[in-house]
This record gives sequence, structure tokens and C-alpha cells, in this order.
Amino acid sequence: MIRRAEANDLEAINKLLQQVLTVHHRGRPDLFKETGKKYTDAELLGIFENPDTPVFVYEKDGSVLGYAFCALRHQGSGSLRELTSLYVDDICVDEKARGQHVGLSMTPSG
Repeated sequence: MIRRAEANDLEAINKLLQQVLTVHHRGRPDLFKETGKKYTDAELLGIFENPDTPVFVYEKDGSVLGYAFCALRHQGSGSLRELTSLYVDDICVDEKARGQHVGLSMTPSG
């Protein structure tokens, strides 16, 4: 099931964010620390509550196996028609669930 992230998803999302940091650190230790947090819990809750920054989670059997941090982009001025598009800013699938097409199901074409 894909749904909007909620406050009770903080622990799972923080674990996934740590997995992303680990991948980045291994690839570029000159830029990324081995540990740390991209967002505080308060910042994450603010992102979850903001209608312009939806976060979706993929949940199976009560476990969050992936997330997609998104942003709504509102465009249009002058001669351009108003347009709202969804930009996927960050996506992660739990390392234990990779290869199960979780990421594909979280994309618009999935």
C-alpha cells in the first residue's frame, strides 16, 4: 500500500534516511559523514504536514519499505498557463526489499 507519511512513520523514515546517507558516504566520504541526520524529527513532521511537500511511503505487512519525498511545483506567469507538477526529490527502498519493485510502484508510471 502506498500512502502519505504520518508521524508514526518517523522511526522507519529515519532508518531509510540513514541507509541513503551510508550509500552517499561510501561513494563520497569527502562530502558525506558516516552518521548524522538530514532532517530533525520536527523538520520531518513539518514536511509531512506541508501540502506542497508530500511524502509517500510504501507499506507492506505493517512495515515501511520505502519512501518518496516529493514537492509540488506551481508554475505559470505571463504567457504561461498555470501548471502544477509533482517532483520526486528523494526516493529510497529499504535494502532488504530491493529487487521487489517497490521503487517502481512508487513512481507515476509504476
